[in-house]
Amino acid sequence: MNILIFNGGRGANTIIKSFKKIKGVNISSVVNAYDDGKSTGEIRKFFDMLGPSDIRKVQSSFLDAKDTNIIDLFNYRFDENMTNQKALNFFDNFENEVFNRFKLNQNITNELTKYKNGFLSNFIEKKIDLKKKFNFNDCSLMNCLYAGSYKINNCNLLITIEKFKKLFEIKHDVLPNSTDNLKMVAIRENGQILFTESEIVNLRSNFLIHSIFLINNKINLDKNKINALNFDNKIKFLKDIHTTPSINDELKKKIELADIIIYSPGTQHSSLLPTYLTNNIGKLIAKNQNALKVFITNIGADYENPVYIASDYIVNALKYLGQSSGNKYIYNSYINFIIINHNNKIDDNKVHFDKENFNKFNIKLVAKNFEDKNRGGYHDGDLITKTILKEFGNIN
Repeated sequence: MNILIFNGGRGANTIIKSFKKIKGVNISSVVNAYDDGKSTGEIRKFFDMLGPSDIRKVQSSFLDAKDTNIIDLFNYRFDENMTNQKALNFFDNFENEVFNRFKLNQNITNELTKYKNGFLSNFIEKKIDLKKKFNFNDCSLMNCLYAGSYKINNCNLLITIEKFKKLFEIKHDVLPNSTDNLKMVAIRENGQILFTESEIVNLRSNFLIHSIFLINNKINLDKNKINALNFDNKIKFLKDIHTTPSINDELKKKIELADIIIYSPGTQHSSLLPTYLTNNIGKLIAKNQNALKVFITNIGADYENPVYIASDYIVNALKYLGQSSGNKYIYNSYINFIIINHNNKIDDNKVHFDKENFNKFNIKLVAKNFEDKNRGGYHDGDLITKTILKEFGNIN
């Protein structure tokens, strides 16, 4: 059984963990790599590449839970007061540091050392003073190693991902929606421009995001000039510079062969909706008429849009899938089953199920309590998986 999951960094973790238990399941997790916050932003700036952060997070979710040392390696970050000199001292003693700290075997240590060298050589090539320029505060070590691998693999992100998959014996696939080096911009309904992905994620507001756009990473925007425009001209300007990301061939195949397609919960405008803008992705999903296509709404209020109700998640997904498809398809060509968390309790911190608004979609749904009893705000992965497989059995 082939399962394709549209995912953010950790949005589908509980679902992935449950599906991993089932024999004969092949999971492919699709992420976009437009993240530009913290260490990922530093990596993107210095290496002129897409952000490795969400790729790293999802690959770590596919690791064997027993490999606690490897999981610790994937999660390891320098402290928030890491000076450049301390970071360089760490890299000077890299082999001993990672070998002893994470109990790695020699083969993994040797390969990671190559990636470390690739990371450091980039600064030498560009004649950049590492001690003054690169911010290692709260920096993910593995992000640095992904960047180093990217450099020594001829700046090929797909090969880089495959290298880490083989090195850590990861059984399932992580795919970027595209390898085009783009960055995100958004506009709120009040006309406020959000110039980076990190602004979209971190600036909480009750003004909804009107639209998101993807632009070439090398474009430098004149904030004052753009902010001086009225709302309509801001939209026109952003549409004119928007670039539709090209889909990679491997993802095309995965969509065509998928038995189940899952739109996972997560931060919408930063982690998920940009993926749905990928060229022809909506059309490819619609053409796979045999797949169960499941949309899972969030449990907790989305930080970037705290006033969202359940139907808003569907409306926005359909908006961007339709935009990418270039054709008008009926709603259930993209989504034919919806899972909604609902327990009849009013909670301002939870997404409200507006049942009356779902009639217009004409899509089968199940609404009940899917929240993990032991982890508030998280889905019960086993219950979600059981519900999806039951529906898959009903249509086959």
